Amino acid sequence: MQIKKVSIQNFYSIKKIDFDFTKYKGLTLIEGENKDTGGSNGAGKSALFEAVVWGLYGKTIRKSTEAALINVTAGKDCKVTVYLDDDVMIERCKKPTSLRFITRKGNLTRENALETQKVIEQYLKVDYKTFMTSMVMGQHNALEFLGATPDDKRLIIKNFLNLDDIFKTREKVKSFKSQFNNEVKTRTFIIKEYLKDIRELKDKLGLIEKDKEKYKFTDDLKNIKMSDILKKEEETTTLSKNIRSIKDDVIPGLKDALFKLHIKANKGVHQTTAKCDECGSSYESGLDAEDLEKLDFQINQLSSLKSSKEQELKNSLLNKASINIPIRSKDLGKFQEFLDLCKSEDSYKERLEQLQQKIDEQETEKLDNQKKYELMKFWEKAFSEQGLIQYIIRNVLKYLNANCNKYVSMLSSGKLNIEFDDKLNETIQCGGRGIQHISLSGGEKRKINIAIMLGLQDLLGIVTGSKTNILFLDEIAENLDADGINGLYILMRELSKSKDLFVITHNNNLKSALDFGNKVTIIKTLGYSSIKGK
Repeated sequence: MQIKKVSIQNFYSIKKIDFDFTKYKGLTLIEGENKDTGGSNGAGKSALFEAVVWGLYGKTIRKSTEAALINVTAGKDCKVTVYLDDDVMIERCKKPTSLRFITRKGNLTRENALETQKVIEQYLKVDYKTFMTSMVMGQHNALEFLGATPDDKRLIIKNFLNLDDIFKTREKVKSFKSQFNNEVKTRTFIIKEYLKDIRELKDKLGLIEKDKEKYKFTDDLKNIKMSDILKKEEETTTLSKNIRSIKDDVIPGLKDALFKLHIKANKGVHQTTAKCDECGSSYESGLDAEDLEKLDFQINQLSSLKSSKEQELKNSLLNKASINIPIRSKDLGKFQEFLDLCKSEDSYKERLEQLQQKIDEQETEKLDNQKKYELMKFWEKAFSEQGLIQYIIRNVLKYLNANCNKYVSMLSSGKLNIEFDDKLNETIQCGGRGIQHISLSGGEKRKINIAIMLGLQDLLGIVTGSKTNILFLDEIAENLDADGINGLYILMRELSKSKDLFVITHNNNLKSALDFGNKVTIIKTLGYSSIKGK
């Protein structure tokens, strides 16, 4: 049941208010300002909650008389209209009295209010008492589960679970069970197909691994570019040619020329007496000083050039040695084959990861549906056996206890624990020590009762499939100390993740602890209450 909006006219102190719940997400603080008497009491804060309850069930939280229900100033034309999901409208009036129920299927109003109310509650799937424990918690909700006798507790759960109509739900449960079972089978089949694909991919990867062994290349070469290989080979070829030229031609030529110059210079320095072959006269043989100076210059130039070429040869040899060519151009064909194998391998591995992710998703869905299927199996069995109430109570205890303790742990920082047996007798522990219900403080009782109501609410959601979208908390912090307020803060933050909470509180510690995203102020002036939201 999703409550969207309520329209209120001449109800308690409210003259006219239209309140859209969908505009207030998370935590909303409702404050009051009574300009008639001063302070906040009597401003009409709770009237907003009361109107919703009265509109749905024709009963108020405080069991008001008709005289108190209708605004005393107006004296007539009291009307509350509640708008629910799927364009459902419930309109209830006093003076004159009427009740209308409109849905997408049309006008479902019956010949009298009693019959119409039955149709309404069939649609809501929740009776008045269950609604009160599900959506309204605080000072006006007198249901104290711990203080009730075991028989009263069983009656509360019976009413809470609507066991009078439980057999009508059996076919729905069977349908859900079949649906969840089919989902499990579908997920199992899909997983099986994915696993088949994985086996095939692994086989292909095994073949690729064997094929890669034929090559001498390693995976770290996969990112080498063909152009880089060719460029490096071109560099080594150029260097090789240069090295051969310098080593075989240039340097030997320079050495030979230097040798000849040295011989010539040596002869020029040592002059001798010689005879002319023509005339037979004697003369001095050798080079003069200028020729020797030129010859020495040539020797120095050639020596410098030879040293330069030797250094160039050395540098070329070093450069050639520094160029690393892991793959030769003659092997590029084989290397391309190796790269193709690596590419296929990477593609298969990526596909494997995708398949595993899909399997994980399917396993999660399968597990979720398996849990739901097992739950439906339980309820189908429970609906068909004798001693149904005791059987249900006995079998829901694990779920109920777990949820009650989840909430009471938040409220008490893990100090309180409660367990019900199949006779609904409770065992309470505080700090690991057993304690009797009568020995609990008012704050401890409140924490446990809040936890129980929330646990029952969770149970209601599973049984009926009806989950409410809002929760009214009216002075829920009463009797709680600082630790209790902190626990309540943790609980309310958790509840606000899935529900919209509307809170009335005079507790300044709770107000300061909670970051209320919304604030609604009910202002009463001259007997009428109006609303201001922000």
